[in-house]
Amino acid sequence: ARRAMATVGGRCKCGAVRFELALEPPPRFVGHCHCGGCRAWTGCPIWTAVGTGFDQFKFTAGEDKVTRWCAEGTKVQRCFCSICGTSIVNLVPGFFAGASRSLLTEGAVDKIPEPAVHANCESRADFDKLGDGKPELPGFPQ
Repeated sequence: ARRAMATVGGRCKCGAVRFELALEPPPRFVGHCHCGGCRAWTGCPIWTAVGTGFDQFKFTAGEDKVTRWCAEGTKVQRCFCSICGTSIVNLVPGFFAGASRSLLTEGAVDKIPEPAVHANCESRADFDKLGDGKPELPGFPQ
């Protein structure tokens, strides 16, 4: 008998948009990003994300309620709920050694894995103090 693939679900705050994340292979990245782009995207000093392959992420409801936005000069699709504004996922072509990735907003995932690393620490906000013992990377892991 075939074993069912382990998955975890997630949703936006209002519940209009739902998604599923396959956990095999395990997420490539679970951590906090401190870069200016993520601060602007979330309105917070850090963005906690789960990085997986495109094929591991799928919308299961409300994809028609998803607004996709790309900053000028980038290919990154920032996807958020058009009703409540929850940031859900960044779809990033050519990331992680050339492979396309989905970077999910960890707070939208139902069962949140523990972040393992801090990324883009060199560009963090002046008041953003680290010290939880997790690795502190100057950029984003490849």
